[in-house]
Amino acid sequence: MIQPGYLLVVGQVIDLSKMADYSATLPPIYKAHGGSYLGMGGPSRGVECLGGDWTGRSLVLAKFPDLAAVSAFWHSPEYTKAKALRIGAGNFEVFAVPGRGTPPAGTAAYLASVVRVADREAFERSLDAKETMAQAAGLTTLARAHSIEIPRLEGDGSFDVIVRAAPSADAAKKFYADTRGLPTAPGSTFLVTART
Repeated sequence: MIQPGYLLVVGQVIDLSKMADYSATLPPIYKAHGGSYLGMGGPSRGVECLGGDWTGRSLVLAKFPDLAAVSAFWHSPEYTKAKALRIGAGNFEVFAVPGRGTPPAGTAAYLASVVRVADREAFERSLDAKETMAQAAGLTTLARAHSIEIPRLEGDGSFDVIVRAAPSADAAKKFYADTRGLPTAPGSTFLVTART
């Protein structure tokens, strides 16, 4: 079975006008490549940084039919032209993440974690424990990818990415709070409200 691909963009916007012009061009390009927005926004506009250094960032989470479709979107002539509109508008980390499943019906929020792993063995044990807790809390893991599995699109590119779907923002926050005691890696976790 072909798994979806996810596009995760974490940005620090410095020119809202340029970003507005750029954003206005995107919906038909996403649609042409089978992409759809799952959640997007900025601080106090649908995105909250629950922990980590990347406070005050905007976030876009989109689903595509597969990982190849994410790459086709990113490297398409239409998107290349659109991307030129955001030159100087901010700084971005962009991840094409292989999926493990699709968001279940009733998804109200997403947790997106971007982490830099130093101790792989401890991190994997922590993720296994968190996976059990996520299932018990009603969250679904959509993506869990090692940095070497993630095609570098823009930015540093040396991060692992975990994306989970949650039935509510409260469930996502409770899960995040409950797992804080487990070993983790430096990075940031975002709560993003599902786009309706």
